[in-house]
Amino acid sequence: MMRELCWNITTKCNQNCGYCLRFMNIPDQTKDNNLQILNNLSECGVNKLTWGGGEPMMYPYIKDMLKTAHDFGIQNHLVSNGVLLNDNRIDEIASYLDTLTLSLDSVHSATNNVIGRGSNHFNNVASIIQHIKYKQYPIKLKINTVACYYNKDEFGDLLNFVDKNVNFWRIFKMMPIRERAVANYQRFQITQQCFDEIKAFLQQNAKNTQLSFRESTDMEQKYFLLVANGDIFCTEHGKDIRKGSALDVRTLSNELQNQGR
Repeated sequence: MMRELCWNITTKCNQNCGYCLRFMNIPDQTKDNNLQILNNLSECGVNKLTWGGGEPMMYPYIKDMLKTAHDFGIQNHLVSNGVLLNDNRIDEIASYLDTLTLSLDSVHSATNNVIGRGSNHFNNVASIIQHIKYKQYPIKLKINTVACYYNKDEFGDLLNFVDKNVNFWRIFKMMPIRERAVANYQRFQITQQCFDEIKAFLQQNAKNTQLSFRESTDMEQKYFLLVANGDIFCTEHGKDIRKGSALDVRTLSNELQNQGR
């Protein structure tokens, strides 16, 4: 049985996306405590970890965490904006990764700039994908996209790139969940009709890419989070509910059992 969770190992980020759902200003745990949490996860039967943030590559010991998880037999799924994934860093962690998900909202510099990713974001993502394919690393490549006001008319251009380069594409409707996403919702939001039209267009035209779509209710049902200080959170009715600390193996075990019900 696959027992999985998402670990937002840091709240630090090197981009400034206006719709971002991340927790803010939570201090990182020490390396020793995070290794203890990782040991607890393994002891509780977790066999798949999605590493997020913030930007997980900003956590100074991310390579050690990925290697330790890999040694435990845990599948490592890394979600990254790619800014810090130059060729050398990819080569350093490639043997520990099962999946790499790259965040990409537009192929156009101006759109990426206004969203907060920077004008060179698309070129960087394309370069990462090219390097992984050139080195023939057995890493599954995925794309995450947030559908918002600024990219809602660009999904044809995105599809042309994604459909040729990756096999899985997850599209999120911009959601007013915590922090920046709540503050900027009026500027970034799209209507349900708009999101449904994007979904219908992609379902009709995607040829090589498996599609997945996420809205607020899906986030609550599918995501069990560890945050940077080791606390366990679930989102219920739009609110983040703290369930305890993953440093306590009994609490962690109980929450994982509850998740499976």
